[in-house]
Amino acid sequence: VQLVVQFAPAKPTISQSSPVTVTENEDQTLTCSVSNLGNPAATISWLQGGDALPADSRFGVSSDRLTLTITGVLRADAATYSCRATNDVRAETSDGVQINVQFAPAKPTISQSSPVTVT
Repeated sequence: VQLVVQFAPAKPTISQSSPVTVTENEDQTLTCSVSNLGNPAATISWLQGGDALPADSRFGVSSDRLTLTITGVLRADAATYSCRATNDVRAETSDGVQINVQFAPAKPTISQSSPVTVT
């Protein structure tokens, strides 16, 4: 007789402190760590704003799923990111890390609503 004990993974952590400020078009990397993956071993996933990452090639995840790299950060990427360790027992989610995106101001435009007379 073999007794197999299943247990939940530990709560993951992200090594970067929140908030993280990045300049638009730069790359940003986040690293998740889990002290115990549980039994059976948990799978790691990344969340943006509590939802699965968008299907976008700019979001790269390492083969061990512990590192997320956002290539060419866009303004729309400003959000809270977290990692989740899930096995048959339970899912544990890290505290979120807020990514703030800095960007240059838009080029100003001048519009004229009515004729102007210069004397």
